[in-house]
Amino acid sequence: MAQAFGGIDGHPFAQFRQGALSWRVTGTIDTLIISLVVTGSVKLAAAIGITEVFTKSLLYYFHERAWLKIPYGRKTPA
Repeated sequence: MAQAFGGIDGHPFAQFRQGALSWRVTGTIDTLIISLVVTGSVKLAAAIGITEVFTKSLLYYFHERAWLKIPYGRKTPA
């Protein structure tokens, strides 16, 4: 049954969670590389990468909260 949803661990959204996590890791690695190229400092690039993980997680949380307040695409009870 889980395979019908694409879930690997038996949860219907397992594949979504894994995709979101792999995208977050890819984005952080990208930020680290760009920061290293721009600054030339491994220490500064690591600080930027770590900061980026937290700031983007918070931004995502507030972004989703804002979208929940907009009834776009949802049917209202009659």
